[in-house]
Amino acid sequence: AGIRVGNKKSGAQHVKYHSIVHLWNKWYEGHMNTTHPKLVIRYEDLIFHASYVVNQICQCAGGKPAKNFRYIADSAKNQTKMTVKNGLAQAMIRYGTVQNRTEGFTKADMKFATKRLDLDLMEQFHYTMPQYDED
Repeated sequence: AGIRVGNKKSGAQHVKYHSIVHLWNKWYEGHMNTTHPKLVIRYEDLIFHASYVVNQICQCAGGKPAKNFRYIADSAKNQTKMTVKNGLAQAMIRYGTVQNRTEGFTKADMKFATKRLDLDLMEQFHYTMPQYDED
């Protein structure tokens, strides 16, 4: 078992990861531990501070942001056949609190994440380790 990443058509290498946590660690470690300039944008910052973040991105890239920033609350995907909604309000609810972000995780999931998530990366992204009761 594991997670495979890659695309046979493009000739990309297939890499097998033990878990999504291992994939996350390797993916971001590869991006953060380089000497070339990088721009890393956290999804939750786009959700909760979109206008500010987009303005900063435009300034970084030498562009000008639109004067009238507006949120698009609907999902980008056609959801007529989907049962899960993924619009702005749903994202804010899901990612707005630690409790909602970890809903559905078992104690074993939380323990695994705490042991395996790269602490340096977590700190760079200003994330906290998942908390759980040891009992």
